[in-house]
Amino acid sequence: MLTIDGDKIKLDNVLLPGVVQSISVGGSILYEKQDTDTTSTKRKVMLGYEDKSISISLTLYPESLAGEKIDIYKELETLEKFFKKNENAKPKVYTFIHPHAKSRAISKVLFQRLESSEDVSKNTIDVSLEFIEFIPAQVENISQTQTSQQQNAQNQQNSKKNNQQKPKSPVEEQEPKIDGEKMKKGYEVSVK
Repeated sequence: MLTIDGDKIKLDNVLLPGVVQSISVGGSILYEKQDTDTTSTKRKVMLGYEDKSISISLTLYPESLAGEKIDIYKELETLEKFFKKNENAKPKVYTFIHPHAKSRAISKVLFQRLESSEDVSKNTIDVSLEFIEFIPAQVENISQTQTSQQQNAQNQQNSKKNNQQKPKSPVEEQEPKIDGEKMKKGYEVSVK
């Protein structure tokens, strides 16, 4: 679970280091450009919407509000461990609970990117936690469609085999007889 309360952020109910500065959410359309024959401009064909992106900016300070010294590099290591838990693990899907996310219809996210930049004059590290909206694929529908397509292809192959193997009747083997004289004169020709 990902939650933000004031200037604090929690991931899986663990308070992360740093002070939240801002939250931004972006969304955009998904389209494809296609060439047109008549003009040099490209047409845009609407395909849908991109998954929304969420960026949470926070700052790591060298001392707490109570005046305690803090090692900002160890705090950055903590954030890195949340981003990349281990080499072989798949990224985790988090439920995002925040009014901003709710108003943008976001409920599930993946931790997509971690960026950090150091301000040496202030002895702080600015960190950007970037998440991407997660909308699970509907695997059932895809597999049903693939199965249906495979069955259709199999039925077509079976139909072709049946047509090739079917013996011709004596009527089908006879060549049609056409009256050549009538054909030359432009009469209507019938097949006998």
